[in-house]
Amino acid sequence: MLIFGCMRIILSFVNTNNLDISEFEEETLAALEKETHTIKALSKPVINLGGQLVSELLVKDLIHDIETHQINSWSEIHQVYDMWWAKFEKEKAMKSIITLRTLCNVQECERLDVTTLIQKFISLAHENARQIKKTRAKDYVQPYRNSVYRNDDEKKAVLGTIDDDTFVTNSEVKMKELIAIASRFPC
Repeated sequence: MLIFGCMRIILSFVNTNNLDISEFEEETLAALEKETHTIKALSKPVINLGGQLVSELLVKDLIHDIETHQINSWSEIHQVYDMWWAKFEKEKAMKSIITLRTLCNVQECERLDVTTLIQKFISLAHENARQIKKTRAKDYVQPYRNSVYRNDDEKKAVLGTIDDDTFVTNSEVKMKELIAIASRFPC
């Protein structure tokens, strides 16, 4: 599922920004060699700041800037936070590239096998949709749940059917959208 999560993040980012995955991987690697902010932003561990994950190193830099009076107001703190937020999606995608490179044991001079990752992602997206439906289907046949209804018609009137379940249908739609995005990239 780590491959699925990383690829979902990468595909969404490159699709939104009209990029190629391999080119984005090159950009990520180049940024890691040159940009201090990117190195800090992608470092571990992270701190949850109101739902946004921020590198502990960047938070320490912010604290240092406050203590040394380089930042003197809440407005300036919010400007830093806004800058982090503006870079968040890209840095999340970069972190996903790095995670996949580590997971796939990609050496420094090598590149990700994008074709294999896309094929794996599509397979996982199909499986994800199947498993969601299978798991939710249990709710419609569970004996305890059935015991609160006088008959199947009453149960159907209250619950609907598995095919009416909005969580299942929304998940299927989302998986189809992700598969369509993945399919745009050459395999």
